[in-house]
Amino acid sequence: MNNGEADGHDEPFVEHDEVTSPRSELLISPALDGGSPAQSTLSTPVNSSPAPGSSHSTCEIPASGENVEGDMATDNLSAPPSTSHISGVSEDVKGECICPISSYEQLHGNNRLLDEQIQKWPKDVRESFRQRVLEISARFLGEQGENTIDDWNYVKDPEELFQEIAPSFTQYFHATIRSVPETSPLHPILFGGALECVMGAFLWDNYRRDFWCHGMDGLQGTSHDLHLGVYQVTEAIHQRAVDEEFDERGREYASPDEDKEGRADLSPAEKTRVFRNALSARNKVGWIFYDQTHRTDQIRVTRTGLALLHRVFEHNPDTSPADLLRAMDLCTDAFRNQPAPKTFRKGVNWHTRMGGNDLWCFVMYLKAIVRDLGISKPVEMFLGDIEDVEEEESEELMAA
Repeated sequence: MNNGEADGHDEPFVEHDEVTSPRSELLISPALDGGSPAQSTLSTPVNSSPAPGSSHSTCEIPASGENVEGDMATDNLSAPPSTSHISGVSEDVKGECICPISSYEQLHGNNRLLDEQIQKWPKDVRESFRQRVLEISARFLGEQGENTIDDWNYVKDPEELFQEIAPSFTQYFHATIRSVPETSPLHPILFGGALECVMGAFLWDNYRRDFWCHGMDGLQGTSHDLHLGVYQVTEAIHQRAVDEEFDERGREYASPDEDKEGRADLSPAEKTRVFRNALSARNKVGWIFYDQTHRTDQIRVTRTGLALLHRVFEHNPDTSPADLLRAMDLCTDAFRNQPAPKTFRKGVNWHTRMGGNDLWCFVMYLKAIVRDLGISKPVEMFLGDIEDVEEEESEELMAA
């Protein structure tokens, strides 16, 4: 709905008094009557390119119930919001604030109309307004638990999402914004702008940029900044779930010789068997590849490859299976993070990536692999060195 009008029977909930320039309320009063935004986040701050119209690239979602230095120190937002200090707030029989807007359609239409007034404000006032909306929205999201954020993220219907978010946001807004009176024309502008920004954090689609837009053009980038913060939270939840699943698979398919992998006193045949069982366990657990698919049985193990591995252990008695397994894991990580190379090219760690897919390649190219990875050599003698030594010994025997 970008036609600047609210369709249907819903009418704008405010009388659109002209707000020529609310400089005194935006620039003089504190960013939030409770203080300034918190600086810690639920997850690592986002570092990515800003959306069109955004003046910055990150949004930090404050942690729930966080104590903030400075003006915020006396305002504990982790406590249930109270509206007793606000006169004229509409409340239901339970004493909870009632959202003055009934639908997302009405919210968006109001914001389109109010945006006409915002465009007339001076540039510094518009920027102060944008910052204040960001603070309100980010702190509200920071008060929500990770499960709530994750649940809202699955709701893609704007009207359904509005019914989920609007009641709690209304309660939060009236309990937090104290420096702007409810009778001020700025009050509904802040409320509507911040509420739609919160919704935009979940409705914004990175792959279809035309799917959603804010009713106030200047807050489009702000919604995207909030979306990036929400993405960090939901991605952390997803990653924990993946880690838990892989931990479970690791226990299920654990190698029977896992306790022997660090031993260098085993025979070459025993070391080869321990190494083979470890690769078998890794193949069963699998990996998440560059295309976000879970793949198993990605390391090719052949008799020829095992025979070459046996020779390496024969000529390196101080090498344990774990020494080679660490190098193999690095090779597999390099292989799964990019498409498989089709032809040899310099400068792309070709040997390393091929070694992570095939045991024979791993053993044959081990010297090039440790060079490319910049790791300490897991063995003292590589296959190429072994061949040279055997040739020299053969020549000495013939001469004798």
